[in-house]
Formats: sequence, C-alpha cells, structure tokens
Amino acid sequence: MKKDCTTCGSPASQRCKPCLNYGVLVYYCSKACQQSDWKVHKKICGPKSTGGAAGGGRGPSRPWGLFSFCESMVQNFIRIHARTGLDINMVAPGNNATLLSVASEEGSAEDVRALIAAGADVNKASICEMGFTPLHIAAQRGSEPIARALIAAGADVNKAKACDGTPGSGFTPLIIAAEFGFEPVARALIAAGADVNKANKFGVTPMRMAAQNGHEAVIRALVAAGAVEDEKTKAEQHRNAMGQLLQRLSGRSLPAMPRAEGIHAFDPRTGEWVNFGTGTDGMEAMMKTQKDRSGGRE
Repeated sequence: MKKDCTTCGSPASQRCKPCLNYGVLVYYCSKACQQSDWKVHKKICGPKSTGGAAGGGRGPSRPWGLFSFCESMVQNFIRIHARTGLDINMVAPGNNATLLSVASEEGSAEDVRALIAAGADVNKASICEMGFTPLHIAAQRGSEPIARALIAAGADVNKAKACDGTPGSGFTPLIIAAEFGFEPVARALIAAGADVNKANKFGVTPMRMAAQNGHEAVIRALVAAGAVEDEKTKAEQHRNAMGQLLQRLSGRSLPAMPRAEGIHAFDPRTGEWVNFGTGTDGMEAMMKTQKDRSGGRE
C-alpha cells in the first residue's frame, strides 16, 4: 500500500528499515528522497524513534511521540513549501487548524519559529467554532517560550476566541492563562500589552478567572499590572481563602465551596457544604444551626 513520501509528498512504498524494526513507518518514494531527508531523520531514526526499546518502549533519549514527530513534520512541510509553493497557512483536512497551531500545541519553540520564518500567519485561527489562534493554544498549554515566539512575531495578545463550543464567547489568551494558572505566560502577555481588564462575553475578566481557580501568583501579576478587583472577584478570593482555612483546620481535603448565592457553612458530620439562604434569614438560620450543634452554647 502506497503512502506519501516523507520528503516530497509523492506516493511512496519504500520504508526506512531501521524504523520499521521498531514499529515506526517512515515512507520514501526513492533513495534520493531518503538521502535528502537523512540530516533531519537521523535524529529520530531506528532505536531513537522509540527511546531505545523495540516495540515502542521508552528509554533515556527523547521517545518517538508528539515532539519528535512534530519536529520532523515541520521540517518536511517547510521543504515541500519551499519546493512547490504549498500554502504554509493551509488548514489540514479533518484538523481545522494550521501547522503553526499544531506546532504551538505539540511542538517546540524552534518549530514555531521555523514556521514563522517560512511565512506562517501567527493570527490565523482554526476554522471550527472554537476559533483558537496559535497564541490561545500556547496559553492553554502553558508554554512561555512558544508564547514569546508568537508575540515577537506579532501575535495579537488581545484577540478573543470562542470557547467551549460557544461562538464569540470572547476568551483572550490572558483569560486562558489565568484560568490554568500559568503565571509566566500571563506575565509575558501582560508585558506585550494584554488588556488585564478585558472580559469575555460572560463578564469574566482575567482577575476573576484567576480568583475562581485560586491562582494567587497570577492574581498578583494582574494586580501589579493594574487589574480591577470587582466585587465578584473579591467574593471568589474570600471563598477560596475560607476553603483553604477550613481544610487546614480539619486536616483533610474538602469539597469545593459552592458558588451558588447564599450563606454557606461546612458540616463536618456530612462532609458537605450547607446553603442557609441569603440575607438576614440565611444568617439567622446558620447561627441557629451552629447553636443547636453546640448544645445551646453561644
């Protein structure tokens, strides 16, 4: 069965024998193409393709996987682009993303810089409803080197994307970095001019996202950059602080404090949070319950 040549993309049936012995299929259409690819391929050929163990085992060297595969794929694509004029920004069928987006998720900063040098568009988003740009992907992955490489090439640090299948929900790279707690990426974005107060379509700012997920280092970076701390953000920080305090006092992991409106208290007998309602009635209900548990003592 013919596959595409690793070097030129033509139909190919010849395979690299050292790689084949380790269960890795690398195709070439001719000996000339195999020799042409050797400078790149020798780094991952044969036992190096599986980290030194036949059958895909992992050894001390870098295993065959996303990173080594992406490196080889990028170099091959750039060679084909240079020879044939193949669009460096083409969207892969069934993937809905450019190779730069793939490299931002699975490759290295070197892969990203190589594609940029070949003309890759750093702001081209995926064509599905998610609307990821390479910088959104780097922020979600938490890769500061890739984020900085994209920023240096002109990536839009304030470009909003769709998220969770909701078109136009407006998540910026900074909101994503804040959600996952990637402080170095957040600082790189802030230094490049990211708007620290830009909210998504649901009104969630980077500050509130970081507070919801308890990422104090990101919160400090945002505050230092002038982020506004609204009331909902303060409530999230208080909720997280209370949860951490109760966890230390009880000496065990506690379930997350509910975000539903109301006055909450932790019941150590059931291991659950109790919502007593809002306002004065909620406060009186909580105090009465606590008094009953203490045997009537104030």
